[in-house]
Amino acid sequence: MYSHLAPAVGGALVKRWVEYSEVGDVDDKQPIKMPEMSTGQVILGFLNLVWIIPMTVYIFYTLGRIYPTLAMVEDPLPDYDSIPIADPSDDDNINKAPNSANPLATKTKPLTSSLRETRRLLSSVAGWRSHFRGLGAAVFLAFLNLLIIGPLTFLVGPFAHLIALLILTPFSTALTHVIITKPSELSFFKRVPSFRRAFAATWAPILVFWGASQASILLPQLIAYLAVIKHKDENWTAKDGAKLVPVGFLALAIQLFVVFPAYVALTRIQGSLLPHDDETIVPFDRTFGGRVGSEIVTGKGFATLRDAVATVSKSSWIRLYLQQVKIMAVVFGMTFLAIIFMGIQSAIVA
Repeated sequence: MYSHLAPAVGGALVKRWVEYSEVGDVDDKQPIKMPEMSTGQVILGFLNLVWIIPMTVYIFYTLGRIYPTLAMVEDPLPDYDSIPIADPSDDDNINKAPNSANPLATKTKPLTSSLRETRRLLSSVAGWRSHFRGLGAAVFLAFLNLLIIGPLTFLVGPFAHLIALLILTPFSTALTHVIITKPSELSFFKRVPSFRRAFAATWAPILVFWGASQASILLPQLIAYLAVIKHKDENWTAKDGAKLVPVGFLALAIQLFVVFPAYVALTRIQGSLLPHDDETIVPFDRTFGGRVGSEIVTGKGFATLRDAVATVSKSSWIRLYLQQVKIMAVVFGMTFLAIIFMGIQSAIVA
């Protein structure tokens, strides 16, 4: 999810870095001396890249993009209620009222109900490569984002992110299709939908997603700024700082209840643009409960923002939020272990 927020934050950081590099530090006339490193430390640093780079890709792309995308488009199948077949020779069963409590009824579990099940699903599709499906397209999309957002940030500020999302919506839609479908012989560029069709389907959820993303960043900053103004000439105490705690909760609430649902809707609408010949690896109701018809009949052929949100059941929302919690726990655990491992290395090499 947060891969879409990164360009917005990155654009602001690029702008500030350029401004800082132009101003510089007038008091610092001494050249910066880099710390000397031993040969063992240099070799160890290169060896660490062997596992740090794959781990970073796994965290930010596999867990941050592939797993959530599959969970967002999945429409769990209804519970399967098997009907027992009675023996016609058994006269005792004739004229008996059917038993409403069927012991053979089985509850269907979503394929993305857990991270382990999602991992097994991906492995069953195309082995370990499936855990990085669409990675090349994602890198290409990130490069295009950088080309658009970098220059536009100085001209239109936060609107650069919105412009990039709208311009690149065919490519992001194609990436979603690559993630949720079985391997295809078609190249990524041949799977990119037309700009007209992709824009018509996604402009509304993109606008909501961008607006909510900006609100989650700028609104808490504005409130915090207004709260600090009257204390700018006074001593700032811990009690005053505690007053800003609700600002953090406000940002979190916007992320959870506005940004995240908007991103879910955007992903599902992108899925509704999937060609009929492409088969998904998770159950996905392309009719959205009968709300979406074919393009020939309705002249549209894709889901609206209301369709995308209304067709996500309460249990699915719970599953999506729990998945985010599990992913954050895994990321925290992997990062913690990596820090400990590198700390031990530093102690040994030093």
